[in-house]
Amino acid sequence: MKRRILTVLAILLISVLLFVAYLVVTLRPIPANVTYGATFSTMHAESLELNWRTAYLAMLDELKVRNIRIPAYWPRVEPERGVFAWNELDFQLSEAKARGADVVLAIGRRLPRWPECHIPQWAWSLSWEEQKAELREYITAVVERYKGNSAITHWQIENEPYLKAFAFEHCRELDEAFLKEEIALVRSLDSRPACTCTFGIRSSGNSRPSFRRSCTA
Repeated sequence: MKRRILTVLAILLISVLLFVAYLVVTLRPIPANVTYGATFSTMHAESLELNWRTAYLAMLDELKVRNIRIPAYWPRVEPERGVFAWNELDFQLSEAKARGADVVLAIGRRLPRWPECHIPQWAWSLSWEEQKAELREYITAVVERYKGNSAITHWQIENEPYLKAFAFEHCRELDEAFLKEEIALVRSLDSRPACTCTFGIRSSGNSRPSFRRSCTA
């Protein structure tokens, strides 16, 4: 009995020490200046049975959010192959610009909100090589249309591509070479920073989000 108690205490002590070691390695100083923002998802607003335009304007006018990430969901931008629908993004970017808000426009398959991987119905039957060709067309179309919009401060390419949970069922293993190609493509089309949100990558023991670092890399 005594040995069992000592074993349990030893396990608890080791667990506490490992937790403390994790905190020491991963915690970072709080920056002197922190800029907060919000991600607005038309898909999520609709899933909550909200009028997404009303919700978006309330975020801008009532909450006074001035730093926004807007996902350019591939299925909503290109609902049919080669047919683009710009009304949603046009509205969001126009209203953001009118209020002096800064926008990170996110593009790619892996974007925020479940299922974290967003592919148009028409593209599901395509091979990965065929999907990549279509992704290049979609990304190029989005950047070319909005690169003249001064509200956009950054382009985000894919969301948490190295995180193996959530989107794996739909997006499968990360094609890192293509991720780099996507970023290079956007950078070739516009001079503003093109980055990715790298949550899930360990850098010097830090697995916390490193969005700014990836934007300036």
